Formats: sequence, structure tokens, C-alpha cells
Amino acid sequence: MGMTRITDARITFIAGDCFTDHLEEGYADDIAFTDGWAYDDHYNQVRGAGHPDYEMAWRDSQKSSFWRHYLGDSPGNVPAETAWKQFVPLRLIEDHGVVETDRGERVLVDAFGYQFGMVVAITVHVAKHSDFTIDSWVDRLRELRLGRAFQIDGRPATLTETLSRLLDDIRQEAFPHVASGTRSAEPISVNMVLQAADGEPAQAVDTVLQRQLHAVTAWPADWRNAVLPPIGQEPAFLAMRGRNQVPGDALYAAPNGRTAWRPGLFRRHRPQDGPQRRHTLSCLGHNLVAGAVQTEMLRLLAVRVANVPATRRHLDMGILRRVGWKLDQLRRGKGTYRSSSVKLHVEEASSRAEVNDLLAAADAPLIPNP
Repeated sequence: MGMTRITDARITFIAGDCFTDHLEEGYADDIAFTDGWAYDDHYNQVRGAGHPDYEMAWRDSQKSSFWRHYLGDSPGNVPAETAWKQFVPLRLIEDHGVVETDRGERVLVDAFGYQFGMVVAITVHVAKHSDFTIDSWVDRLRELRLGRAFQIDGRPATLTETLSRLLDDIRQEAFPHVASGTRSAEPISVNMVLQAADGEPAQAVDTVLQRQLHAVTAWPADWRNAVLPPIGQEPAFLAMRGRNQVPGDALYAAPNGRTAWRPGLFRRHRPQDGPQRRHTLSCLGHNLVAGAVQTEMLRLLAVRVANVPATRRHLDMGILRRVGWKLDQLRRGKGTYRSSSVKLHVEEASSRAEVNDLLAAADAPLIPNP
């Protein structure tokens, strides 16, 4: 491989918390997620003059097609009743506190509220002010994921501590008096290189590059000596669709991570232009994040339903069947956003049995054992 210089990249870390105590009869706080009537009211305020506490799940400034395919229509055309039945979250816009990194990178925190919980996503923009070699890019991402590179209100923190603090603080603001429930066992990472120069798009991923991608996707402790999956084969190398593919492209996957490596898009395409971020890559990144956020919330509900009997008291069988139906759609890519990344997420081995319970409730095909 040539010497790739990464000049713009971002990574998003995602974690969820599934709970349903706010669905108990008598819960008095005015939030959007107690029933369809409450959601209707708040959703329509968001679509109209605006709401002090909520925004749509999608940012208007972000190019993304996930929600259009998920809903089967332009998101702006979807009425509240449809959005509620399809488990569309609202973005929570309370003060999330100050989250920074030890290098002063741009950090964006998004929180999404659902009928049965919430998901937090932390996005860090790396390599904005200096070129990274692939090795230095790997080192920085591993510092963010495994070190104490975050700061909350000025105090050093690990990623796990940062996500836990955000989930606690935002839950207490957005869902008063509700206890934490079933949380993501590990953060999910979505890793994008948006701009780079040099490199060899025509050269297929070799073992050296695969090891680097593995280091920032699977996060092994000793990444230089980790055993790698077979090169070029699923599930580590996911199938990709699109007209701009080159032999050097890869959508690399691990149980809790994805890395999109698209040198045909992220490298300079005219020498006189210099490195250019392609909107296609940015759109892909937003789609991967939105798909991971939505799938993780539905997956966590499947886990909670199987392990916490009270959940079935809070959510009737019709709701659980619809969750199973949506998981089936996401897995098979029919009538929704189609993605090999989302499919792998739905089929995650640690929750396969619980997800299959909801698929069975929806009379959908079960995920087979490998």
C-alpha cells in the first residue's frame, strides 16, 4: 500500500438503555413517550413551530437516506401515528453537559428517546487539523476507545464512563424518576475515513491493512498479535452496494464495530483539487450510525422482554409483534433501509435467542444458528 495520509475522519460510539417504568399507570411527567397520544402531541409540535425539549431524529443538515427507506417516505411527510407505530425516536435536546477530548477535537453528543428507552451517540471528529498516517489514526482511535481520552466537565474519563454518565444524566432529565434498565454490554463503534490523500484504491486490502482495520473495529487488547478472520470473507468483510466501488474498498465488521474504508471515495480525485470529502461517504456514515442506533434500541428491547417479566405488562403483545416485524425487515432489508451492517447487528450472537422470540411473535423467519 502507498502511504495514505488521513486528513478528515470521524468515529461514533453508541450505547443504549432499555427501560419501561415510565409506562406504569400514573406516571405524571409530561414526556413524549408514555403513549401514542403524548407522542402525537410532542411530535406535531416538533414538526410545527418547534419544541423546547425534542427535535426530529434526523438532522436537516445531514445527508442520510436511512429514515426515508425505513419509513418508506420522506421523513417530513410521515404523520405522528405512523412514526409512533414504527418506533421513530425523538432527539433529546436537553443540556448534555460538556464532553471534550484531551486533544480538543470536535465532539457531538446525540441522544434519542423511545417508547422503551434511549440511545446515546458520541461522535468525535479526528484528523481535522493534521495529517494522520494509518498507524497514527489507529493509535488515536484506540486512545479514544480504550484509554482516558475523554473529559466530562474537565475531568478525564474513559469512553465507558462517559457513555454511562450521559445515559444516567440524560435519562434523569428526559425520563424523571425512571431507573436504568437493560444497557448495551459494549459500545458500538462506527468508524469513517472521509478525506485522505495518496494510497492505492486499486489494491485490495492486504493483511497489514486488515490488521489496522481490525484494531479499530474489534478493539482487541493486543491488536498486533490478534488472530484475524479470513481476509475478504464475511462476516468481517461485509457486502457493499454502490457504483463507486474499487478493489481497495472494505466495510469491515466485528460484533460491536464497523469501519468503512473507501479509498475510491476518500482520496483526492483530481490532483488540482486536493483532498475532498465526498458527500457519498458522509451519507454512508450517517446511514450506518442511524441504522446502528435504531437496531440497538430494538435489540435491547428483545433482551429485556426475555429477561424482565414486567416489560410484558408495560408493552402489549401488539407492540412486541411490531418490534419483531421491524427487526425482520431490518434483517432482510425488505421495505426498509437495506444494509449488511444492520443485518449483522440484528443477528448478533449474544442476543440471537431473544431476538428470535420476537421474530417468532411476528411470525417471521428465525435467525438460524451458525
